Amino acid sequence: MEQPLVTVETTVNADAATLWNILTQKKSALFMGAEVDTDWRAGSPLTLTGEFNGKSFKDHGEIRDAEPQRHLAFTHFSGSGEQHGNLVDMALEPNGDRTRVSLSQTPLDGERPDGTKVAEFRKNWEVMLGALKNAAEDKTVEVL
Repeated sequence: MEQPLVTVETTVNADAATLWNILTQKKSALFMGAEVDTDWRAGSPLTLTGEFNGKSFKDHGEIRDAEPQRHLAFTHFSGSGEQHGNLVDMALEPNGDRTRVSLSQTPLDGERPDGTKVAEFRKNWEVMLGALKNAAEDKTVEVL
C-alpha cells in the first residue's frame, strides 16, 4: 500500500461512543457542516454536499470500512472534476473518557502532489479534526 500523503492526530476529551456519534451524523462536524449521505457500511456509497469557501460542492466516495467507535475508512473524490481520489483512514483509540484520533490521506492512484498542496491538505485536515473535537467536547451538542 502507498504511504500516506498526510497524517494528523488529536486527542478528544470525549469517549469513543460520543465521538463516533458526532462523526456519523447527517450534518458533519468533520466536513464543516456538509450533509453526509451514507449508511456507514463497508461498500456503501458516500456523498458529501455543502459549501466551502463560498462555493457549493458535491463530493463522493465509498465506505471501505466502518467499525463503530474504532475505525472508519472511505474513498473521497472531489466533485470539482478531479480524477485523483484519496483514501481517508481514521483510527479511534479509546482511553476512558478520552479518544485519540489518527487520520491519514493516501492517494489512490499513487500520484503525489507538490509540497504546497500537501501542506494545504494537512492544514485542512487539522482544521477539520479540530471542528470534530470541538463538536464532541461541546456538551450542548445533541448526540443522536
